Amino acid sequence: MSEHLPNQVLSDLSLHHPNWTAPEWVRAFTTMRTGGVSQGDYASLNLADHVGDDPAAVVQNRALLSQAIGKDLDWFWMAQQHTTTVLQAPDDFVTMNTRADADADALVSAPVADAMWTSQPGLVMTTLTADCMPVLFCHRHTPIVAAVHAGWKGLLDGILEQTLQALPGQPADYCAWIGPSILQDNFEVTGDFRADFLTREAAWQDYFKINPDNPSHWLADLPSMAAWVLKSAGVSSIDQSGLCTYEQTQAFYSYRRQATTGRMVTCIWIDPQ
Repeated sequence: MSEHLPNQVLSDLSLHHPNWTAPEWVRAFTTMRTGGVSQGDYASLNLADHVGDDPAAVVQNRALLSQAIGKDLDWFWMAQQHTTTVLQAPDDFVTMNTRADADADALVSAPVADAMWTSQPGLVMTTLTADCMPVLFCHRHTPIVAAVHAGWKGLLDGILEQTLQALPGQPADYCAWIGPSILQDNFEVTGDFRADFLTREAAWQDYFKINPDNPSHWLADLPSMAAWVLKSAGVSSIDQSGLCTYEQTQAFYSYRRQATTGRMVTCIWIDPQ
């Protein structure tokens, strides 16, 4: 919850905080696109090292974020490839300097995965997005947190189910938050896309509607499908940001709106205090 985040956020670095029923020891937020040093299509707080931005700018942006939130935290990053791979931090990560203000060598060391979790305080779990869904988990009673990159392919292939399977305890022990992502009115898909999703879950037909501006295509509601997966698995509390990355051009990066663009980071950690 936002009132528990440190107050030393830089004046021009904007953060969106989850509104969810997380325990007191949980810290979490999504960055917006302002407050960094990246230029052009990546302006300005791009946190991703794989999108063509100047690596030095990405390092500086991560350093700005680290300085704003707290230098005593260790940040863990994934090479996201729409997999269903879930890693535990720090055990499943190569030994490296994981601090956000590390040098450029830290940018090439991230393992391939699309979800990460930890039970250790002070380790920041991250997911980079620009339309895909960032999904956060926290245990209701025990210090355990997770961050997931859930694009349409990951949702279809089962990244959320794989994360819940990897997490200790039962799904009912967890709260989940679906962060800013592309929402239904802006996510046009083909009939073949819809058919693939309905082949997996017939109940998902409720989350598609014909695009009135292009009746041969559909509009897909990915956050509602993600919430359906979580509810079906037994997750006790599920909240959504309700913010559309495609629509809010000044606040968020959007790959569908502009293919060459940066990435926000959604992160979660256990307060070491």
